[in-house]
Amino acid sequence: MLKFFFNGSQNPTKVALLLEELGLPYEPIPIDTRKGDQFAPDFLALNPNGKVPVLVDDPDVIFDSNLSVQAWIGRGGFEQTSTHPVTPHGGKRC
Repeated sequence: MLKFFFNGSQNPTKVALLLEELGLPYEPIPIDTRKGDQFAPDFLALNPNGKVPVLVDDPDVIFDSNLSVQAWIGRGGFEQTSTHPVTPHGGKRC
C-alpha cells in the first residue's frame, strides 16, 4: 500500500486529490511542518529536501508533487520514473 506523507498545503493536496480520484488505497501520514516533523531523520531519509508531499510505494519514493501526478496518470505507477536515480535500498528516488 502507498504511504502518503502530507500536510495541508497545495502541493500535497493535489496529490491527495489524485489518489482519491483514482481510488488508490493509501496510508495518510501527516507531517506537521510547524513542529519541524519534516526534519526528523526518518523523514529526511525519504526526502532529503525536508518537504511534503512524499509518496512511498516500497521501495520507490517520489517527493515531487508534479512528478507524483504524472507518474500515476493512467495507473502508470512509478514505471514512468525509471530514468531517475536509484535509492540506496534499490528503489527509484524522484
